[in-house]
Amino acid sequence: MGIAAYSIAIEDHFATAWGNQTAIRFDNAPFIVPDPPESWVSIEIYDGDGRKASLGAGVQLRRFVGTVFVTVYTLKAEGSYPARVLVDEVVDVFRDVQTGGCTFYEATLSRVGEQYFPTSGNINGTTQWYVIKVGIPFKYDEY
Repeated sequence: MGIAAYSIAIEDHFATAWGNQTAIRFDNAPFIVPDPPESWVSIEIYDGDGRKASLGAGVQLRRFVGTVFVTVYTLKAEGSYPARVLVDEVVDVFRDVQTGGCTFYEATLSRVGEQYFPTSGNINGTTQWYVIKVGIPFKYDEY
């Protein structure tokens, strides 16, 4: 399968499970921040180490590890609850899942806090966001 294929499998799994809950920004893909402002998420795949995980002759197992980061953006000054509801949904999308050769592990959360982004490409307008980043470690086995 390979690294490119597992990246597609992860993004497809997230997009399908997430549905239309919010807009999704995929890594290095065109995206316009919702206007009027509403919650949205961003997904990025950080590849980690790869290693040979088997010995001897025959088919060899190669194992890659990494982390999927899903960043949740909600409107600032609404409290953390709306963001945490979406965080729960992100965690549920990956909890106990095996897909496309990937096995996902328990998520970790990191409160980023307030951030500012231009509104729909308008450099004069900015929107304030409350941000929480969810990290989901995974492994991918390739034979």
